[in-house]
Amino acid sequence: MKKSILLSLCLLCSCTTTHQSKQTEISTADARISLGVAYLQNNQREHARSNLLKAEKAAPEYIGTLMAMAYYYDFIGEMTQASQTYLQALSIYPKQPDLLNNYGTFLCKHGHYKAALNYFQKAYIQTDYIKVADSLENAGLCAFRAGKISMAQKMFKQAISYEPDKKVSHFYLIYIENGKRGTHD
Repeated sequence: MKKSILLSLCLLCSCTTTHQSKQTEISTADARISLGVAYLQNNQREHARSNLLKAEKAAPEYIGTLMAMAYYYDFIGEMTQASQTYLQALSIYPKQPDLLNNYGTFLCKHGHYKAALNYFQKAYIQTDYIKVADSLENAGLCAFRAGKISMAQKMFKQAISYEPDKKVSHFYLIYIENGKRGTHD
């Protein structure tokens, strides 16, 4: 009996230590990600890379690290590496809505409209997703870029139904409506 209690306590301490260690790794990664993104925004690519690589070393499979690295690779024009990083993240977090939305944005930006629309849909159908309007608006923008105006209009209307203050969606709806009437400003 004493051995089983002792074993249970050891396992509990081990789990607590592992949990604390994981939290420390994630906190370290988050700090490095924040710095890396700030450096990217100031176009200081080497400092950004250094901090993001430190985040990757601290927590290589953490969703924040993977998304930041994919963003970094896209930012510096390494499309293949960005795509591979997104796919790696999706293999670990296949239903993470922010990741699905970001990958959809990446795909649309590079002209892969059909695949992008699929990822936006996967994002906005997640029941726990709080940024549904953002994914719908992104889907609308992508459909618009692809020349699918009716689909874009539908997505913009849905985005507005979730968040009535979506200015971009309102702008594109007005633009589409004016285009249908034959007036172009």
